[in-house]
Amino acid sequence: PASLLPLRCRALQNLCFALAESGAVAESAAVGEEAARLAEALFGPRSPELAGALLRLSAAPYRARDLAAAEALIRRAKAIWEAQPGPTPQEVGTCLNNLGRIHEERGDMAAGIAFHRQAVAFRRALPDREDLAFSLGNLGVALAQDGQWREACAALEEALELFAALGRGNCREARGYADNLAVCRRALHAETGEITGDAHERPY
Repeated sequence: PASLLPLRCRALQNLCFALAESGAVAESAAVGEEAARLAEALFGPRSPELAGALLRLSAAPYRARDLAAAEALIRRAKAIWEAQPGPTPQEVGTCLNNLGRIHEERGDMAAGIAFHRQAVAFRRALPDREDLAFSLGNLGVALAQDGQWREACAALEEALELFAALGRGNCREARGYADNLAVCRRALHAETGEITGDAHERPY
């Protein structure tokens, strides 16, 4: 029935993302394209529902290493959300994070870091501290890859403080950021003689 089509659309979006996460990239792309077509038909070409479908669809080309296709989908979703009336939807932060990762993987560290900075600035104004911690962690890792050790340490330390305050100091993301922080601290000490934090943390 037509009344169930919106539910089908959202179910397809969730399935698209789950398939991409499991590594079934071709299946994810097929389901995601169907979800996006249905979302556009039901809600229109400038609807938040379509933006959500496009963002989930982008996971398939990203995992297939088709970074140009993934970026195009994310940018289209971001533009739709930014054109909505009222406050900018929080999903824009996810778009900024993902664009940062794409540029990092291309080796364009300046653009990647710039997108991560935008994500952090955007999420500081939102109530979700876990999203902010995640964006700070991503920024810290990107800065570390670019050899900006001092600022990387600051971003990673703030991310870990937020995770700890949320009771998630031992989650997978926090452990990864802690390992990266240890690397940054050792690199900063080797470069400048400066010691920050625990000099005996385990290696990355």
